[in-house]
Amino acid sequence: MKKRIITGTLMALIVFPLLFIGGVPFLIASIALTGVCLYEVTKVKKVSPYISIPLIMATLFFTFFDYATINETFLSYPIYYPVIMTLVLYTIAIFNKDIKVEDVNYLVVMHLVFSIFGRGIIYLRGLNDNANVIFYLILTTMSVDIFAYFIGRKFGKNKLNERISPKKTIEGSIGGIAFGVIIGLLVSAFFPIFTSNNTTPFIGLALNTSFNLPNYLLVIVLTLVLTITAQLGDLMFSLIKRTFKIKDFSNILPGHGGIIDRIDGISFNVIIVSFLHIFLMLFI
Repeated sequence: MKKRIITGTLMALIVFPLLFIGGVPFLIASIALTGVCLYEVTKVKKVSPYISIPLIMATLFFTFFDYATINETFLSYPIYYPVIMTLVLYTIAIFNKDIKVEDVNYLVVMHLVFSIFGRGIIYLRGLNDNANVIFYLILTTMSVDIFAYFIGRKFGKNKLNERISPKKTIEGSIGGIAFGVIIGLLVSAFFPIFTSNNTTPFIGLALNTSFNLPNYLLVIVLTLVLTITAQLGDLMFSLIKRTFKIKDFSNILPGHGGIIDRIDGISFNVIIVSFLHIFLMLFI
């Protein structure tokens, strides 16, 4: 536990300053983060470096090329890239018996997921030229994870999904949702995730000086959705680890495992919020 706390603290001291600074430093950090996630994805299947390295580099290029050319539209992801990647990998599988069909499917899906995640964190950081949305997302998701863990340990009796994650309980899940909603709403009250005319700049955030929660109904709905999808993201990656019989995606972070092990729920929610925010903006 001590090692986990130390590593978590160091991560926060690195992540949040970069988030608040934004700009080129945050873009570089986002590319690096996405690259590490892609490395962990390929490491699970023990893909040859001759395949994994070009695959990772190509994914990073197609993921962030639009931003290098000043086109920050989240939905403009080049859909032809996954198609090309699929065809290339299947072609390699024809001549390389070590590459199986399930390997190709896994690599294509996971590279697409983390490519969209990489675009999502840049898109969310750029909304209204402040860090409000992604700051709210991170704190909400982390709250669900933390309170689900402690409430589950204290009061948990009924298993949530024993086949995938034996330690998670229904009681912990409900507690995580409840506290996640409370903290998400509190964060949004001070740092509105939708546009507000009564804000003032504050270390890369936009502080709500009127303390009136704009579009409170949308915020409540979005926060409730995120507390649920955060746990679905956690379970999704737990299912992958169970399927491939691994404990962690890597051992990069002492006491935590890999990067994906720590941002499973966050990565899932970044994708969800990126899409939902576009549609929710239609009602604002």
